[in-house]
Parts: sequence; C-alpha cells; structure tokens
Amino acid sequence: MEANYTPTFIWPHKFLVDFFIVFSYSIVTFNLVTLFFTIFVVLRASNSVTKKYSYFLVNHLVWCVVSDVASIARDNVSLGSNGCYVFLGFVSNFDHLAALILLFLSYGVSLARTASEVGLFMIRFIASIHPESRFYVDIHNVATWKILLLFHVMIVVNVLLFMVRIADTDVILETRLRNLTQSDPAPAQISNEHIVLCFPEHTVSSHLIYSGVGFMAITGITLLVMFYNIKASKSSASTLRTHWMLFYALVAQAVAHTVFVSTPGVVAGVLSDSLQKPSISIICSIVLWPHTFFTCLIILVMIRPYRIYAKRILQRLRVRPRRIGPIFEGVRDHPTVSRIPDSDPGTNNHAQSRASVFSRFQSVSL
Repeated sequence: MEANYTPTFIWPHKFLVDFFIVFSYSIVTFNLVTLFFTIFVVLRASNSVTKKYSYFLVNHLVWCVVSDVASIARDNVSLGSNGCYVFLGFVSNFDHLAALILLFLSYGVSLARTASEVGLFMIRFIASIHPESRFYVDIHNVATWKILLLFHVMIVVNVLLFMVRIADTDVILETRLRNLTQSDPAPAQISNEHIVLCFPEHTVSSHLIYSGVGFMAITGITLLVMFYNIKASKSSASTLRTHWMLFYALVAQAVAHTVFVSTPGVVAGVLSDSLQKPSISIICSIVLWPHTFFTCLIILVMIRPYRIYAKRILQRLRVRPRRIGPIFEGVRDHPTVSRIPDSDPGTNNHAQSRASVFSRFQSVSL
C-alpha cells in the first residue's frame, strides 16, 4: 500500500499557510471597519431619490458583514479531487459537527450575499424600464418589505438546494474520511491538527463553476438591457443622471465581482483535480478577500450623495492646522518687538520702527 501510494494533493509551504491566516484576519478586520462606515454613510446621506435603493444597499452590506465573519470562522482550504476541506479558522478548535454546521451557514450566507447583490441589479433593471413599455413596473409603489421578502425566499431556496447537494445520508463525513485514508493517508495526517470534512467528489467544485459563470451571464445580460432602457428613456435630465450614476456603480460592482469572486471561483472549480489544489485554493481566497472593500469603495465613490457625505466626514477627521492667535497677542510676545527700546512716544524714529516691525509681523502671520 505504501509503495503504490499516489498522492492526490501537495500541501502548501508553511509560509503560505501562515500568511493566508494572518492576511485573512487582517483584511476581514479592515473590511468590517469599512463596511460599518459605508452603512453609516448610506443611512445618513440617502435623499429622496436614493432612499428606496439605499434599503437594498444596506441589505447587501449587512450580508457582506455576516459573510466575512462566517468565512473567517471557517477559513477552509480544498484538498482537491478527494472532496476534502481543511478548516484553518477558529472553528477548528471545536468538533466536526460544529465545523459542518458552520460550513452550511457560511456557504448559505455567501449565497445570500450574492443573491442580495443580484437583487441590486434586478431593482435597477426594473427601475430603468421606461413607462411606455409593456413590461414597466412602478417599483416605487411596491412595498420595500415585500421585495426584500421575495429575495430572501429565493436565498433560502438556493441554500436548501446547496445543502441537499452536499448532504450525504448514506455515508457520514467522518466515515468518508476514513475510507479515503485507506488509499491516501495524507488527509488523516492533516486531521491530527485540523478538522477535515470530505464531501462527494466535484460537488462543491461544480457549484463554484455554475455560480461564477451564472453570475457573469445574468449580470452581463441585465446590464446590456439596462443600458438600452436608459438610452431610450425619455425621462427628465435629473432622472437620467440618477439612472446613469447608479448604472455605472453597478457596472463597477459587476467588474469587481467578476475579478475577485467569479473568476477565482471558476479557476478553483476547474483546477479541482490539480495536485496543487490546496495552494490554488489559498491564492483564490486571498484574491477574494478584498472584494468587500472594493464594494464599499464603489458605493462611496460612484454614488454622488454618499461621496459628498463621506468626503465631508473625512475632512472633519483630518488634523487641522493650528490657528494663529490674535495679532496683538503675537506682537506682544514677539521677540523682535520686545527688543524695541522704550522711548518718548513723540519720537518719529521709534514710531516708524514699531510700524515697520508691525507690518513685517502681519505679513508673516497672514
């Protein structure tokens, strides 16, 4: 058995693993600060035009918060074609059941986060349809809670479908790990230090591919139709400016999601059989983490009311230069003036000297 042993993966260098853990905790801390700041700005700076849309933005940002916290808790690494995952987060301090529950929750939250982002595209897509169209829906007359409820029902359905795919009632996860170790002892060695869960082969990797390609296809088609709708709209100039502003923000969000989420997900899914899959998994996760920050940055920079309000806050936080005191107080203590000899007030020379020093000090102070 030992002589015929063929490894199914190559565990990455210790430096890469340690860097991944430190980077994950650091970037998530930074992301959370940015998220709370963005939520504060969105809630405070929304006007009558962006108020309804702000509810969906906050909904998405809240899911980003929960998603980052859940992801850092598991911080899992794929072991490749065997369908096993190593947990490097603090959940590794608990048992397999806790890791499994957290895995279900974190993947569910990740799906909810993606669904809430798709919801932003759908809301703006509906709002961009001009009133003359037979498909026009006055989104402003639909209760916000009904729309949010509909999205969350869709989220629950997606989560349940994913849980059904990874659930296995015939062979429990720990038994699957024991069966794999008969031909590949490496997962068992890693399980001595970390929690390892093994799923049916290609279940998670295929989900990554479908999710990544599906998001890019849906958002691409939505943005094209939205562009046509806004271009053909006969709305007022102010309404069109709002449509274009939010449209460009969505384009930037779609690009950010494609770069930081969809592309790494597809790469990780396609290369699931590679011996270097653990290293690939870590690199893809490192690329994924900054997505939250760029999401917040896009909202704060490209949506004008939020940009103005955020800029105002940051300007107040800047260290202001020390104000110069009243001129007379400065003149009184100024060493040049203190050296002027006392003399008869009627003497023109002394008066001219004081006036000269006074004018020089004023020019310096100003």
